[in-house]
Amino acid sequence: MVVSAAFLDSDTSNADFVWRIVLMFGAVPATLTYYWRMKMPETARYTALVAKDAKKAASDMSAFSAEFVRRHGIHLLGTSVCWLALDDSTSPSTR
Repeated sequence: MVVSAAFLDSDTSNADFVWRIVLMFGAVPATLTYYWRMKMPETARYTALVAKDAKKAASDMSAFSAEFVRRHGIHLLGTSVCWLALDDSTSPSTR
């Protein structure tokens, strides 16, 4: 709508630019997604089964596990402790 409003007072021959500009704006997210996907490392499962490199797969998994614990370990621990503290299925009154 912004692009259409920008070309509102122009010739009808410039209307061709409107859809081209909109199409280019729509291609930007797809291009960025493709670029980021190509930069992502392969999964350990792919590395082990398709590339037949078990040592690299084990290395990738240990690096991923360490990164996961570093970033989310405290949240996971806090959630687990709260869940266990509030769990009613193990209390003596429900047996």
